[in-house]
Amino acid sequence: MKSDSIGERKNRHFFYFTNHDYPDTNLFDCIKLFNNPLCDIDLDNVDTSLNFLTYSLSFPLMIASITGGTSEVGSFNEDISQAASDFRLPLSCGSIRIALENPNLTSAFKLKKSGIPFYAANIGAATLSSIDLSALDSFLHDIEADILFIHFNRLQELAQAGGDRCFDKTLTTLKTASEKLHTPIILKETGWGFGPQSWLRALELGACALDTGGSGGTDFLSIELDYNSDLIETMAPFSNWGVPTPACLLMNKNKSLPLIAGGGIRNGLDVFKSLVIGASLASIAGTAVKAWIDGGLAGLLNHITEIINQFRMAMVLTGSNSVSDICNLPFSIGEPLSGFLNVTNQN
Repeated sequence: MKSDSIGERKNRHFFYFTNHDYPDTNLFDCIKLFNNPLCDIDLDNVDTSLNFLTYSLSFPLMIASITGGTSEVGSFNEDISQAASDFRLPLSCGSIRIALENPNLTSAFKLKKSGIPFYAANIGAATLSSIDLSALDSFLHDIEADILFIHFNRLQELAQAGGDRCFDKTLTTLKTASEKLHTPIILKETGWGFGPQSWLRALELGACALDTGGSGGTDFLSIELDYNSDLIETMAPFSNWGVPTPACLLMNKNKSLPLIAGGGIRNGLDVFKSLVIGASLASIAGTAVKAWIDGGLAGLLNHITEIINQFRMAMVLTGSNSVSDICNLPFSIGEPLSGFLNVTNQN
């Protein structure tokens, strides 16, 4: 089993998109909406603004945690920061572990610009149990992070040489972090989603939101097996592991903890549907990387513009003048998505 450094692994993950694409479906096509032409509405006057936590957003989209800390991805991070500023979108940086281990890389995570409603840092749940929280608190202050995403990626770790294997202090560490850090925390998955009622456990642990990080987007197991091919046979039974993002949302819809639809969001209609079925906002990562690789900053700006335009069209087609109208729209659920909702407990 091969092993690489954190920086090498970050670059490998990022440039995976130069030769690979997304899975065939994210199951958002299983969510069917209803056409509504019997209403008065003006495309130029629909209101896409909303409040998320204590922040005012112009549109329900954020650029999710992707990468950072290596010279090869520096220009990308500068461009996504500029795009977030231009569109007034929230932004999250990639895992800060590399900078916590090498403080000389701290500047690579100082991406906050004017116009960005909130800027979030990101760290793995397994890493969190092995670092000093006061040092983390100081680092978050230094890079002006408003929020800390704490991510889970156990299947990916199990497919990595030298990856984490022990997760027995996760809940205690999360609870302590939520109590001691001055920065609010959001819990997120990285491609395998959360099961039913996970929002309740997240709320008990002190999280202020839950990011689904469902399947249907970037496949980190395939990324790892592309590198560690000797594990392909061992990991084969887990190739379809995970809960798709729309299923995560439907199984965790609640009135107490905001949900972020992360994982497999590809266009403005996906963003729109995610709000219909329970999300407060959606996030993009892989599609942003592909747009940038194909067209640089201009390609990224065009991609976000297209998402916004598609979202606004969906508002017109459903008679939704505001984001609050979207949350009350009727919808139907088709197969195979509906199968994920037949949850049973075996005693």
